[in-house]
Amino acid sequence: MISNQIVAIFVLDVNGNAKPNRIGKDIYFLMLKDDKLQPSPYSKGNDNITFEQSDCSKTGLGYSCAYYIMQNGWKFPDDY
Repeated sequence: MISNQIVAIFVLDVNGNAKPNRIGKDIYFLMLKDDKLQPSPYSKGNDNITFEQSDCSKTGLGYSCAYYIMQNGWKFPDDY
């Protein structure tokens, strides 16, 4: 049994080749962690996965937007 490990990362483009093709706008990251598919929080490149709300904003990179939108009751942030 795998315990608390990320098995795979999936990149989902919700509108295919149509623009804007930007992470956090129409491209989102999901992860398969153990046996659950869930939105991927932002990682600083180490083994500890963390979430940064600022990542999901007009000036953020957008990697954690799927996670943030889900945690925010499926609502986009005001500065999105």
